[in-house]
Amino acid sequence: MKQTTLKFTTRWVTSARVPPDYPDDRIDFWDTGRRGLGLRVNRKTGSKVYFVMYRYQGVQRRLALGSVEIVVMGEDGLATAKAGMSLAEARKRADILFGMLARGIDPRPAAAPPAPDGDTFSKLAQLFIEGAKKTKRPRTAIEYARQINAYLMPAWAPRIASSLTRADVKTVIGAIEQRGSTVMANRTAALVGAMFGWWIKEGLLAINPATKLDRTPETPPKRILSDPEIRELWLALNRQPGQVAAYFRICLLTGQRRSEVAGMVWSEVDMEEAQWRLPAARTKANRGHAVPLVGEAWAIVQALRNTAVPGRVFTDLGSLSGVIKRLQAAGVNPRPHDLRRTASSLMARAGVTEFDIGCVLNHAKPGMASKHYIKHDYQNEKARALRRLDGAVKAIVEGRDHRGDKVVALHAS
Repeated sequence: MKQTTLKFTTRWVTSARVPPDYPDDRIDFWDTGRRGLGLRVNRKTGSKVYFVMYRYQGVQRRLALGSVEIVVMGEDGLATAKAGMSLAEARKRADILFGMLARGIDPRPAAAPPAPDGDTFSKLAQLFIEGAKKTKRPRTAIEYARQINAYLMPAWAPRIASSLTRADVKTVIGAIEQRGSTVMANRTAALVGAMFGWWIKEGLLAINPATKLDRTPETPPKRILSDPEIRELWLALNRQPGQVAAYFRICLLTGQRRSEVAGMVWSEVDMEEAQWRLPAARTKANRGHAVPLVGEAWAIVQALRNTAVPGRVFTDLGSLSGVIKRLQAAGVNPRPHDLRRTASSLMARAGVTEFDIGCVLNHAKPGMASKHYIKHDYQNEKARALRRLDGAVKAIVEGRDHRGDKVVALHAS
């Protein structure tokens, strides 16, 4: 069978095919971006499967990781990832497996004894995922499935679930930590604990080996753009496509989450009231949220509306990671979540109270009274806070330091 070596990219993997003149129906490609990672493409079935090839105790072995992720376009114009594995996930899983190999552990699931009663980790994990789909928000259930498939299935899929020990859990979590993914290691440890807890509650297991695991201290992200960085970003966006510039500016001017802005649809925008009404299902807090559109943010939305088609507001963002890389190459680092943090800081500097900033960000309001009795929507407070944010950004972009009088056009060409 022919073997071809090249650096995998998501675009290439999506379009990979068996050459028409190739005599075999299957072909293996090898990724130079991760040694040992391969992709098998089958002409007859159309399947594409990631795999790793490794040597253990002198014997060469092959281990399938999963099918390539398939992305389809829905009727609403949204790109949706269906069953399968992304290239990034395949590389991460390969890293975990080779990490286990470096510690003398055979990562091949077949090395584990089969479960005579069928209660394998794979079987019970699927029950947990199905349960999460009924009780958790869709985004949470999808993330649970992604973590399970990426970090736990490679090591535990055929194991009898009740045979898993605290040492097994620590081995998998330790492999994630060794990659430098401290946050993901802690999230996965919490997920394992929740999964075993759910199995116990459902009467499927009796012991949770993941209780009271030590967590690695996390350093929360604290990056806030300085005033010069804000101005450089704003001006650099003038050289980007219109929707890309609008997306980053809306992130900064409203302080909303990157996914919420990217998923904005025109049915959520009240053009008469100048408000963006986020339904609960689209917010991380699972709370409906109305965002006043003021100043430059309102002008941007109006401009987008003039050229809009029904459905999503941002229909032509392309690859945001590619945009970020281009901007970084130009000396600008515009991570969208940094803009949310920066917006909060600018509002605080402009004299907005912490409570009102929390209202803008859709954070939970503290206290029993707020939760159960106070039904005020705080729209006036949010509008006032966002007007101050708009003024602060405008002053920065125009080159003023709150006292100076130097003026540069906000819409630089």
